[in-house]
Amino acid sequence: MASRATAKLVPGVRPNRRKGKAPKHTPHQTRDRRNRILELRLAGYSLRQIQELLAKEGIEWSHTGVARDVSIMTGSLDKAAAKQAPRLRALEDARLDRLLTALDEKIAKGDTLAIKTALTLSARRAKLWGLDQDSSNAKKVLQDAFAELLNKEPSHAPDDDDDEEAADEEGT
Repeated sequence: MASRATAKLVPGVRPNRRKGKAPKHTPHQTRDRRNRILELRLAGYSLRQIQELLAKEGIEWSHTGVARDVSIMTGSLDKAAAKQAPRLRALEDARLDRLLTALDEKIAKGDTLAIKTALTLSARRAKLWGLDQDSSNAKKVLQDAFAELLNKEPSHAPDDDDDEEAADEEGT
């Protein structure tokens, strides 16, 4: 390893940097670098591409350092999301309630589109609360229920048979 005096004279050798050790950065620089890495990762760049882009921006960082920073930042996001999940779930639940309430009258009249929409909202609620772990089974149940509803006549629509029965009753 070069001495401090020699390091100043030899291009490419940095003083106070031991092999394998990352240079010291201020917390501000670390935060900015990690935010930039996360931004690039979310944009779809690979770890190697991020490393190359950082180098072009003047930030010397290893591939493993990029991977570590991505892991740290996504772990932070996971923790933040876990804290927010109950509030977000309650908010989404209230939105679903409002939508279902708006459909009540049409559902009562037998509107098949409103019924299908209500079933979709119900499936969304079950997924939100983790009630349907096997979503392929839930999808089949919903499809079967909707098919059954479509095969039935709406209760408010009179049949031609009803008219004939009414005429028979009047005639007797």
